[in-house]
Amino acid sequence: MSSSTQPRWRRDAAAGAPVWRPGMIAFLHKKKECYPEAIEDLISTGHLPHGALGHPVIILQRPSMQSTHVLITTVSSYCAEENNGSPPWKQPRHRSKCPEDFRSFLGSERVSNTYQPLRLHPGKQFPKPSASWVYIQSAFVVPVCVLGRFFRPPMPRGMMLTMLPESLEDLRCHMAAKCKAWAECQERLLAAEAARLSLPAPLAAYTVPVPAAAAANPSSPSTSDEEGEPAATVPAARRPDPPLATSTPGPRIRSFAATLRGSGAALAPTSASALAVPWRRQGTSKHRDKPWKTRKNWRE
Repeated sequence: MSSSTQPRWRRDAAAGAPVWRPGMIAFLHKKKECYPEAIEDLISTGHLPHGALGHPVIILQRPSMQSTHVLITTVSSYCAEENNGSPPWKQPRHRSKCPEDFRSFLGSERVSNTYQPLRLHPGKQFPKPSASWVYIQSAFVVPVCVLGRFFRPPMPRGMMLTMLPESLEDLRCHMAAKCKAWAECQERLLAAEAARLSLPAPLAAYTVPVPAAAAANPSSPSTSDEEGEPAATVPAARRPDPPLATSTPGPRIRSFAATLRGSGAALAPTSASALAVPWRRQGTSKHRDKPWKTRKNWRE
């Protein structure tokens, strides 16, 4: 199979997938470009709208560099070119949305001067610098296997876009205060981390970053080397999701939950099975007969 006909996620893997860190700009694959059932499960549960696929996304939170899931929000031009350059809040399709819920990247029209424009690292910009907006009500928790490198001409191939730490913190604080799905996303992120921490693997490298909503002492983990390039890469192969948690949460999980509660997020017990793709759910063997779902065949 030639490189031009391979699925996009295979081409990303061959190039070396980045270690996704908060502030990086990734690409949310379309269903045909990654594990189809992983995407389908997110859409069928109503957590991820189909329209979010095929967009660049901002990595908002990742509990640790070993976490299997991340919190993201989409960046979109909202078809401005097809609407005479109008920003989304001036388009009939989006007029029911609160204008203040749209955040603009530097160079794009702003609703007002209430919030500062969002900024990337110096020298970097989106392919559509005059039409790049974030709708703060769009927040989703997704597995890292559905993310890939974001590239659009005229961007130089291999360039990695990253947000300035202070701009990322500004956006996270805004979303923590105003996003209606923020608390649910924190629950999902906690459930995914609980499932991962229940594995018997060594956890010496486990760390928890300062919560985004802790505006009193804002701090963001380092997102890149110079010029926003990824600091490290992981092996090219994609690893399947870990088994679900079945035991009582240990001290690391309770510590992580306490950290999230300290950020003001209202947490309620959430089953990790809500996050599992079909072939990983407990008590079902419906999808386990698919050969490409088995560990020995997942590279193929």
